[in-house]
Amino acid sequence: METEEKYSPSYFVAQIGHELRTPLNAIKGFGGILAEEYFGELNSEQKKYLSRILTSADDLLKIVNQILDWAKLESNEIKLSYEWLNLSHITTEMKDLFEISLKQKNLSLEVDVDSSHQIYGDRGRLHQVLINLVNNAIKFTPEGGKINLSAIDKPSHIILLVKDTGVGMDEETKKILFDPFKKKAQGKFNAEGTGLGLWIVQSIMKLHYGYVEVESQLGEGSTFYLYFPKDVCEDDT
Repeated sequence: METEEKYSPSYFVAQIGHELRTPLNAIKGFGGILAEEYFGELNSEQKKYLSRILTSADDLLKIVNQILDWAKLESNEIKLSYEWLNLSHITTEMKDLFEISLKQKNLSLEVDVDSSHQIYGDRGRLHQVLINLVNNAIKFTPEGGKINLSAIDKPSHIILLVKDTGVGMDEETKKILFDPFKKKAQGKFNAEGTGLGLWIVQSIMKLHYGYVEVESQLGEGSTFYLYFPKDVCEDDT
């Protein structure tokens, strides 16, 4: 008698996620064609609702991608491509990436990272870490606030700081901050999304033999500390 093959929950989540991506990309593709008005001019109401459709499709695709990342990380299927990276270059790229979002909320993003800081890691995944943290900082920082990226050179680690002047967090929120699928509203800001972003940040840092810590007080902003060890060599990774 054949033994029934068993699959983990993350396996089924991954399969469903991949199936969802195809129609979502089709919606974005055809919606983009309509937005370019290749087949005729749209009136103001049509443009407004089409914009909402495309924004919702983008939001849903981000959720699907986060769930897929969770499934891969949960089942240890993530493969990283390590290289020596200039931390200053990676952090400076965040200014261009979030330029529109920053302008919409009148937020400033300052980068103070020395060009000498080098870390050994996967560029794409470290981009993902910073995107998650900066996106959260923008989301939970009121208009006119500040976000700062800086680095500290310690004997054993290079520490990257992501600091904001946002609403901060209470002790209850900090206790569940890195738990998957858990989220909590902060003040007037709703906790949208999957609750996976910071769990993914923590998981990626572990894959780089590092870790993440947070300091925050309600009403006084938050600072995330990303610790990258200096003693990781290419053979270790």
